[in-house]
Amino acid sequence: MILKNPIKTQKFNWKPIIKQFEAAIGKDSVIRRKEELLTYECDGLASYRQKPALVVLPRTTEEVAAAV
Repeated sequence: MILKNPIKTQKFNWKPIIKQFEAAIGKDSVIRRKEELLTYECDGLASYRQKPALVVLPRTTEEVAAAV
């Protein structure tokens, strides 16, 4: 089952945040292309899909600290 009226989000300027993440942990650790984000739109509850604006995948403890 897919929700008929998914929650609509407000327009938000993600560019400054994306640049900060890319500077802190590297461009290859920040996913923002629409087709790549589809993988992360749901977990085990496929009925509640919501595509994220971006995904951050830090690889080290230092990168986790920088991302947070």
